[in-house]
Amino acid sequence: MEESRFIYFLSLPTDLINYCIEIVGVPDLLNLSQTCKLLFNLIRPKFYLIPALKATSQEEFDSSFTKIVQNHKVDGFNFGGSFEMANPYLAIDHIKMLSEDIYSLDFSYCSHVGDSEVKCLSNSKVQHLTLCSCPITDDAIAFLPKNLKFLELSFCRISDSSMKYLPSGLEVLVLFACSEIGDEAIASLPANLRELNLYGCERLTSKGLMQLPRKLEVLDISFSIEVNDSVIPFLPDTLLNLSLAYCKSLSDNGMQYLPSKIKYLSISGNANYTNKALEALSRLPLEFLHLSGCTGITEEGLLLLPKTMVSVFLRKEFKISPETEAKLSFSVYSH
Repeated sequence: MEESRFIYFLSLPTDLINYCIEIVGVPDLLNLSQTCKLLFNLIRPKFYLIPALKATSQEEFDSSFTKIVQNHKVDGFNFGGSFEMANPYLAIDHIKMLSEDIYSLDFSYCSHVGDSEVKCLSNSKVQHLTLCSCPITDDAIAFLPKNLKFLELSFCRISDSSMKYLPSGLEVLVLFACSEIGDEAIASLPANLRELNLYGCERLTSKGLMQLPRKLEVLDISFSIEVNDSVIPFLPDTLLNLSLAYCKSLSDNGMQYLPSKIKYLSISGNANYTNKALEALSRLPLEFLHLSGCTGITEEGLLLLPKTMVSVFLRKEFKISPETEAKLSFSVYSH
């Protein structure tokens, strides 16, 4: 039972896992970070939030920050984390004090971190940078650290033209709810990207997504309302994890052309799918499948899924008879 719950936890979207991590105590986080590579990579930056930085005045913050920088070898700082936690005292002078060897910086929801602050990092060795909801513009992208491996720009007002300035070695890019990102951005993305989150980028179309980087292993295009079946044959054949949730123009026809290595798939929120979609998935080494809101799928369809399946996630309203459930070789979760 405990193992199945852990598997369910790992299959959740990354933003939900991060939310859970935020409310877990440090001792438990240390243990959790040793369980798998995914959680290690997600948890490591969380330890960079220095308690002394929770100051109640500018003077107190200045003093605490200076002592930390001068007296401790810190390889990262988390100044944000959420809208409520964002540090109001951080200024450009503090960023200039940071060592060039800083590995990770999180400025989530820091409303005073803009283009000038990002430009101060241009010569740093930062590899993990989070600018979620920061008031940056296209100008800042050209001054990002050249060593960046991970970049989050969720909710930022950046345009397609800025993507050509992204560091060439970038491996993970999060553009969650970047409303101005469209087709032109895709052609300019770094060729070495392994993970790409385009959740809620509603301007994207099938034509644009046909130009995705070819080394992608993880892709989320949830809520891409203009995307249809024509894009499926052009998805990178390296994909292992794919989220097509609420892409309501997709149908059964596209499922037969999905990349052959996919292990995690979400097609939630689409009533177009029928049992034919699940039949098309039988050729994949699929392990985790999200079907919440796929009202055209019945319990008979579950019997068509591949033998590699570990877990399927459904809405509570989905009915499975005891007879069908006894024939399933995988776990079914309702939520």
